[in-house]
Amino acid sequence: IEYISPAIFDELDHLKSLAICYNNLTRIESFNFEKLTKLENLSLSKNRITHIDQNSFLNLENLKTLKLAYNLITHLSFDLSNCKKLELLDMSENQLE
Repeated sequence: IEYISPAIFDELDHLKSLAICYNNLTRIESFNFEKLTKLENLSLSKNRITHIDQNSFLNLENLKTLKLAYNLITHLSFDLSNCKKLELLDMSENQLE
């Protein structure tokens, strides 16, 4: 997978866990997960992510675990302030400056 279509999750609004690992994602857009308001666990590890839009996780108020390990992220440009239930953020093995 190289790209996440804007409408791919439209009918999955009750989804609680999502893993899109070992793919070729390079960007996370602000609209990618906006309909997944019940999501608790999101793993995007082992992709080629270099950029995450600031509002990519804005609607994920129930998110507890966010795994972004083993990507090519160089800086934190995204907002997690609405993720009040976040317990684990894994950013290991990136290229953070």
